[in-house]
Amino acid sequence: MIYKKKAFALSIVLWIVMILFLSIVFIASISKDNLNNTYMLKDKLNSQIILNNYFEALKYYILTSTNNGRLLSNNENILELPNSIIVDGRDYKINKNITISVQDVSSLVSYTKLYTFLDVKKYHELYISLIDTINDWLDIDNIQKLNGAESSYYIKHKFAYIVPNVNLLQSIDELKLIKGVRELGILYGKDYKKEVTYRYTHINFLLIDKKRLASLLHLTLTESTYLIQLRDKNYKQFINIIEKNKYFNDSYMDFSLSYIFRIKIRVKLDSNVQSKLSTVIYTNKQETDKILNIDNYKIY
Repeated sequence: MIYKKKAFALSIVLWIVMILFLSIVFIASISKDNLNNTYMLKDKLNSQIILNNYFEALKYYILTSTNNGRLLSNNENILELPNSIIVDGRDYKINKNITISVQDVSSLVSYTKLYTFLDVKKYHELYISLIDTINDWLDIDNIQKLNGAESSYYIKHKFAYIVPNVNLLQSIDELKLIKGVRELGILYGKDYKKEVTYRYTHINFLLIDKKRLASLLHLTLTESTYLIQLRDKNYKQFINIIEKNKYFNDSYMDFSLSYIFRIKIRVKLDSNVQSKLSTVIYTNKQETDKILNIDNYKIY
């Protein structure tokens, strides 16, 4: 009887020891998770501080730089930023943790010129239609152009909206409402957010790619590829050739910056924690030492 009581007591003790052991393991695992979370939070805050520093540096860099219509030059050695930055949105890796890009919006497509995505000869009908449908959407009258679409068209085809007739596009969603734009998106196969600007601006031939160059000046891809290569070697000769093209229209085509820049910065630390920022800054064309406005942005 005494033996059974001792055995029972021993089993109780062993169970208590086991419970205590498991509790210690559980508490230790929680402590480890909390410690890891603390380190991750510290790295996240550190990455955001670094990102903010580079954002301030980039603003100063832009405002104190010179340009040739295609690249910004600055020799002040600001936070290891390169002495020159081509403002076509390409990535610059500053070091193993920092990547930046600067894009003047004159390298993008103004929403009023969406038809320039198209090959004129191959998609001529859609090309001429988009010119009229976009203008009908934005102009203040309700008179339908030959190939356009006013409210009567959208009502007839049972769309649940009418043409706003306000000379300002509000969002990418509104853009997709316009007749022909969805078809354009299917043909072009790219995200409009990356290619289109909602600020009206000229087209800067020193920044656009070969496809847009071919579309705008009615060239073959072979011809536009040659011109892009020439632009990298001798941009003055490139300008001279472009200006002689009969489709060059200096009312909305030129070779200068808009001074509206899309900024992107990414900070990725060794722990794989990262922070990103994307925004647009506007500078005064006459007084480039003053920032007029910065788009709302968030660091994430």
